[in-house]
Amino acid sequence: MKSIYLILGAKNTRKSSLVRCLIGSDNPATQVEVRTLAGLDFRIRGLIGAAQERELSPQDWVTELDGQEHWFGAFPSVRNIIAPLRYGSEVVNGRRYPSAEEYVDTLVTAGWWVKVIVSLGEPARDWVRVSGIPNISIPDSTSIPTEALAASVKQALGWR
Repeated sequence: MKSIYLILGAKNTRKSSLVRCLIGSDNPATQVEVRTLAGLDFRIRGLIGAAQERELSPQDWVTELDGQEHWFGAFPSVRNIIAPLRYGSEVVNGRRYPSAEEYVDTLVTAGWWVKVIVSLGEPARDWVRVSGIPNISIPDSTSIPTEALAASVKQALGWR
């Protein structure tokens, strides 16, 4: 099973800061234990920096996520990731990188389970609301301390 939690927003809405705070690390190679409020444990890897910022196409990003690098454990097909994406398309070094919607579509087509979309800095966009993917909107994310933001998201996700 491959599952992903997505943090979406425009530039400077604290997407990567939230990921760092949720996993307690800024090392994208680190897997951390998460315990749910129900007492279940799972391992998750947090990515820092949106795929658009890293100049990865949606297909290249999914190929990277599916790769064996940085994954540990007895089940190589199990993946739990939390990752940021920018809502809008980006032009980086003269090349256009797709919007978050295109990345999400590629993930779903490749068999990833998008567990939740957290929208920072604005309400969830229409495509998120009609997608059937559970979503959380925090339009005032830039005015909330990161630790408080993370505590709110953890509670909504059912994490300790």
